[in-house]
Amino acid sequence: MPPPVPPPSPLQQAAAFLSRLGDRVRNRLRDLLGPNGDLMALSVLLAFVLIRLIRPIAVGERTFSVPVSVACTNPSSTVVDVAPSSVTVTVRGPVKQLESFYGPGLSLPLSSANPDRRRSETLSFGTRDFSGIGDGLRVVGLSTNAVRVGYDNLRGWTLTEQHLALPQITGAPLQGIASVSIVPEQSFTISGSEKRTGDFMNKRIRLPLDAVDVEGKIDSFETSVPIRIPAESGITSVHPSNALVRVTIENNAPAEAPPPVALPVAPDEQPLLPGPDEQPLLPGPDEPQEGPPPVGIVDDPAPPPAEFPEEDDADGGKTATEEEE
Repeated sequence: MPPPVPPPSPLQQAAAFLSRLGDRVRNRLRDLLGPNGDLMALSVLLAFVLIRLIRPIAVGERTFSVPVSVACTNPSSTVVDVAPSSVTVTVRGPVKQLESFYGPGLSLPLSSANPDRRRSETLSFGTRDFSGIGDGLRVVGLSTNAVRVGYDNLRGWTLTEQHLALPQITGAPLQGIASVSIVPEQSFTISGSEKRTGDFMNKRIRLPLDAVDVEGKIDSFETSVPIRIPAESGITSVHPSNALVRVTIENNAPAEAPPPVALPVAPDEQPLLPGPDEQPLLPGPDEPQEGPPPVGIVDDPAPPPAEFPEEDDADGGKTATEEEE
């Protein structure tokens, strides 16, 4: 009698199941893709795995347009023109980092002392002068390696409150109406491009101020408001940078009318007769009258009307006067 066959272990059962599943998949791929369909599917799977493993270390390039900024360290000069204003650069690095790199963060800051107060100057730069480059990235190509910088001398001007524009009012006071004015006898010093600030002053343009908030205010107050430098004005600094303004809150509620005051009347200006509202009431016909009769009222009956003799027509129409004659 042969010995009994032991049952397969769980591992052997799993291996047998995977073998049967693999045979089914292989036969299915051969039916769909041909005799070598299983090898083709395996090659595609391996290629996908290799791409996922190699992609982080793959190297690529991207091109960006970078603005050029030039700062002048000479306190007597300022930069008014940079040509060209931007440079095209090529950045190389890992593909994964290039895809996530933020291009606008790349910049080219340059500096110049301009010790001779020149009107223009050519500044050269290289691939290492750029800032904002991410780790593993580097600049490998430039459209140009020099820019032309134009300078202008600085000039100082003294301003008063007449050169400031009234700030806007935001919000509403708790009651009343708010108005704003600039506190007089203030002096400010501005500096900037000699040409641009001169044009700015000749046009009599007022420097704007930040808005003043009066939300929930009740009483008038004074506050310090920052001065804003307009763009293209050529102004580089304003000292002091804040201006003192006064906010007046006026109550617009109607005032109560004062009580009437009786003015004394001179004796010669007093009326001879009482006014219509001051006439005394006359007693009725059955009521006895007390005191003297009121002024202007006569108790005696009116006299009878006068009688005149009628003309006698029998005398030829002559009147009594004619008869006496």
